[in-house]
Amino acid sequence: PLNDLALPLVVTGVLYILIAGLLAAAVCGYMAGLIGSSNSPVSGIAILTVIGAAFITGMIGYKFTGPDTGQALIAFALLVTTVVLAVAVIGNDNLQDLKTGQLVDATPWKQQVALIIGILAGSLVVPPVLELLNNSNGFAGDPHYHAITQQPLPAPQATLISTLAKGVIGGDLDWGLLGIGALVGLGLVVADIVLRK
Repeated sequence: PLNDLALPLVVTGVLYILIAGLLAAAVCGYMAGLIGSSNSPVSGIAILTVIGAAFITGMIGYKFTGPDTGQALIAFALLVTTVVLAVAVIGNDNLQDLKTGQLVDATPWKQQVALIIGILAGSLVVPPVLELLNNSNGFAGDPHYHAITQQPLPAPQATLISTLAKGVIGGDLDWGLLGIGALVGLGLVVADIVLRK
């Protein structure tokens, strides 16, 4: 459905990934190096990223209508968001590793060997576990889900991100609520600055 839009979507998506990925890696890496990756704002980065990706994708595809086109635009926005979030969590992981390595006087090559072992272990363990969960329970919202059980796994963060993308591209997102959230966040930042003085 996006064949006519492939070039502008890919070019814009790559540019967005470069800019948003740089910002996400900087924010998450800074927080991981300062406090630790357990306190990283990846969820907030995900919300901002999907809104931006869906907005840009929707602007490119706004002339094209139809259920297949809408679904494909949402899928593309989610793909772009996924890449930016991968950049953010890699930034988290690298800064956490470097900080931990500094604390225990690890040498760079030993850290690299440990990272390779960790990547291999994760690559071998995570996909079978996800497949097991998918086959045993399924995930809510999966269009290919067959009634395996009455209680599919809810995946609330994935549902939130998908709902935001659908709302932006479909044009029915309540921007007022997002504005209230932005104002509350801005107020907290101002309060923090005032309290520090």
